[in-house]
Amino acid sequence: MIKEKLRRDTSFYKLYLYYQIYIKEKLDNPIRSKKKRWEGKKKVEEMAEQRQIFIKGSEKRDVNVKTASYIFDLMEKFAGYGFNKSHSAAYAMIAYQTAYLKAHHTPYFLAAVMTAEIDNTDRLIMIREDCSNYQIDIVRPSINRSEYGFSVLSENEILYGLGAIKGVGKSTVESIILERKDNGNYTSLNDFCQRLEKERINRRVLEALIKSGAMDDFDLFRSDLSSSLDDAIKTSDQSARDAAAGQEDMFGIAENTFQKDSKKRKTKEWDQLTVLKKEKESLGLYLSGHPFKFVKEHCNQFTNGSLKDICRKNPPSIEENQYQAKQTDVVVSGLISDIKKRGNRITVTLDDSSARMDAVFFKESYFKNKEFLRKDEIILVYGKLRFDQFSSSWQVNAEKVRMIDDVIEEKARILTIDLDENHNYLLIEKIKNALIAGEQGECQVAINYENSSAIGRVELGDDWKILPTSKLRKDLEELIGKNSFNLSY
Repeated sequence: MIKEKLRRDTSFYKLYLYYQIYIKEKLDNPIRSKKKRWEGKKKVEEMAEQRQIFIKGSEKRDVNVKTASYIFDLMEKFAGYGFNKSHSAAYAMIAYQTAYLKAHHTPYFLAAVMTAEIDNTDRLIMIREDCSNYQIDIVRPSINRSEYGFSVLSENEILYGLGAIKGVGKSTVESIILERKDNGNYTSLNDFCQRLEKERINRRVLEALIKSGAMDDFDLFRSDLSSSLDDAIKTSDQSARDAAAGQEDMFGIAENTFQKDSKKRKTKEWDQLTVLKKEKESLGLYLSGHPFKFVKEHCNQFTNGSLKDICRKNPPSIEENQYQAKQTDVVVSGLISDIKKRGNRITVTLDDSSARMDAVFFKESYFKNKEFLRKDEIILVYGKLRFDQFSSSWQVNAEKVRMIDDVIEEKARILTIDLDENHNYLLIEKIKNALIAGEQGECQVAINYENSSAIGRVELGDDWKILPTSKLRKDLEELIGKNSFNLSY
């Protein structure tokens, strides 16, 4: 009877809320107010009690225990987000319309959704991942091209909106766009400050625009723009005071001198990790790269694979209870993108730039590891892999956490440096000094040398053993590049 009704109405799919009541009436007893209450509030104890009542009632109607338990699992999941028929029909229409737009006008749909969620960074991160799945790039904000919201540049590019930069209010963005439309593109930091001086755009806004990459249009390093900020603000203020006093620089000497000087690159650009951290400060997310990529090769040595590969594993059978399924030992790594606490359960979201996965800590494991659980830290998590039926995703029941740098320092056995005839004596001296200045440890140092006539390898003695700290690795990268040295484990 139940199958016939579902087949006739919805091709065997339990779509509507009243089916929930219908099934209970046919397999259990007529619905009572108490059942409505436990289903609505989802109390664990009452749900367990009702499960037994439901199974016993089903057995009396010749339904075996396994089937009854499976049906109750479906009903329990449906109760989390079930609608009545009228609501479902309206919801289905909206779902169809948005699905059509996403399928046939993908970049425009995603740009519109991001604009609608412009103040919700968590949602922007999720939608950005959706863009990646469609091979759509998110282009950095631009002081000369961006609008308030996200806009489409091409079928494969969406331009970041100025309104999504933290600390830059809507009225400020509107002033920036209006001035640009009236008088053309901004040509320099000084030009920008002077043209918008009357809007009183403060230092905090200017810093946010620089950190986000919106001022990369001026063809200067972000470090140069940041170091020029004080002079640009002073020049703008002086020009405003002179204008108010009726004074005028007849030959434009002061302005021209600053304009020429401000277009010269004076400082070394921030390293890539610093650029990413400043992007995160201003945008709430990493846009031009991901910090995990700096340690990805090392993490591959210690984990069971990327989060993307692990998430692709086939889930256990839906009829198999998640707690009965065999939980396997696993080691995963990623950057902590989010931490949520609910009762005695703490969920840490890991992000390794390929995918995201939740690591679940219960009271005991949390207190053992809480010193490592900070946002934007890169960690290794040791625990049990399990499939969560409710979220339909793989999770790790965490047992132990270690910082990635600690593991690299402990496990590294040989640091190999590749040199050739293009590396002069002065550079070699700097490499030597970096090794001497580093901490002593158990990692051996080896030199591979190659010139036009010979190739050789020298393994340095125990006096040269080092600890491959993040500082030493960073120093070597600045001297010879990250492809000219490697660690063996």
